[in-house]
Amino acid sequence: MTVVNEVCGAEGSKTKNTGGKKQRLEGAVRTYALAKGNFTFESIKDAKSKEKWDEAKQNKDIVIFYDIEELEVNNREEQITEGRYSDYKSKDAIKGVNYTHYLSSCSYEALKSFESSEYNRVFRITENNELLCVVKDDGKVQGEPLNSFLVGIRNDAPADGVPNCQVMLKFNPYKLSVLKPEFDMSDYEGIYDVRLELVSATATSIKFKAMAVCSCNAIKSFEESNVVVKDASGAVETVSFVSPDPDGVYEITGTDFANGYELDLDGVIAQTEIMYESEAPLSIQLD
Repeated sequence: MTVVNEVCGAEGSKTKNTGGKKQRLEGAVRTYALAKGNFTFESIKDAKSKEKWDEAKQNKDIVIFYDIEELEVNNREEQITEGRYSDYKSKDAIKGVNYTHYLSSCSYEALKSFESSEYNRVFRITENNELLCVVKDDGKVQGEPLNSFLVGIRNDAPADGVPNCQVMLKFNPYKLSVLKPEFDMSDYEGIYDVRLELVSATATSIKFKAMAVCSCNAIKSFEESNVVVKDASGAVETVSFVSPDPDGVYEITGTDFANGYELDLDGVIAQTEIMYESEAPLSIQLD
């Protein structure tokens, strides 16, 4: 009888050279970005490029999150079974960390929406502007693999503090790489939600405002190419665009507008240092 044990001599058992005593240590994590599980930067150069990060953000392959105010280790230690002559590892350790954010209620809801989503990898950015990631054998770059991403309740502000919530991350096994981005990621932000508000509507004119969700400030920087109007069947209408007045009221003019038409931003709008996306299309109801 032949006994086959494919566990014996498992990959990773080869020892490595230790090198010198001087260490190059990464800094504490400041912020992070979740990435879709299948998203990959094609090279280390791409992973360090702002242009490639902007492209991935606009395509919704990555989502940028908030600054971390407090952090703590949340590992599950390996479990050891004591034998008569040797100790045996019965369960591997699992790396974990808890991050505390100070968040508004709308930012909390955005964060909470990523639980159990397709975004199951994470790129973490340190306070020294270092990018923590995984570099594959073919040179492509992915986020660190997550086993779980859980968002705790949002705590009310105490007498001497601010509202806060805790995010709990657990990682799958991986080999960490540390890259130095070519741009400052400390202030790199996510996509801003926009709420479109109807001011008035007739058969020839639609007036609306574009309000930043959370801040409720009027956005006055959209251009004609950023806005699309569709009829009830979904066909795009040919319209004219009037820039916003001092109160932030835009006007779209055309012919034969009707109830059931929709006005929306045309996807994720990328401006110089900021991106916008509407929460939902604006349904048109004539006055």
